[in-house]
Amino acid sequence: MRNIAENTINSKIKSLPSDIRREVYDFIEFLTAKRASKKQKKDVKDKLLSVSVWTKKDLLIFEDIGKDINKWNIARF
Repeated sequence: MRNIAENTINSKIKSLPSDIRREVYDFIEFLTAKRASKKQKKDVKDKLLSVSVWTKKDLLIFEDIGKDINKWNIARF
């Protein structure tokens, strides 16, 4: 069934004048981009929902690490 529909669409598009075919192509590109945009929004939402929440205690570990790194004595050349 899908192949029949695709063949019908192709034959109808081929019967159109070139400027109208260009409009059809542009419309298809618009629909494709719109669909991709929705998928990207969903991906971003999923990423945001999977972000972990850190407590102040968790963040203190990084502060301590930063203080220790600042104590390093790096050789200068």
